Amino acid sequence: MARERRTNRATILVFLTLFVLMGVAYIWNSFVVDKKINELIKLERRLEQLKIEKLQLESEYEKLTSASYVARIVEKQFGLVFPKGKPKEIEISKDEIRGKK
Repeated sequence: MARERRTNRATILVFLTLFVLMGVAYIWNSFVVDKKINELIKLERRLEQLKIEKLQLESEYEKLTSASYVARIVEKQFGLVFPKGKPKEIEISKDEIRGKK
């Protein structure tokens, strides 16, 4: 009878230990899963921010490379304009270039 009682106590102790270890593993696992879910949410938010930034950059690129924008900047900063009439041909002799008239 004493042997059965020891076996019962040992069995109960083993099962209790396993139960406690499984509980600790479950709680630890739930913390890890919560942490991963939070990381996933942060990454999804960052992805959305990057998508919006990409759209803004593409829009700005289209604006900066448009012909009307480039023509306006060239006219403002360099004073260049598109000709309004037909181009005129100018003839210059070599003497005029050297300073002789």
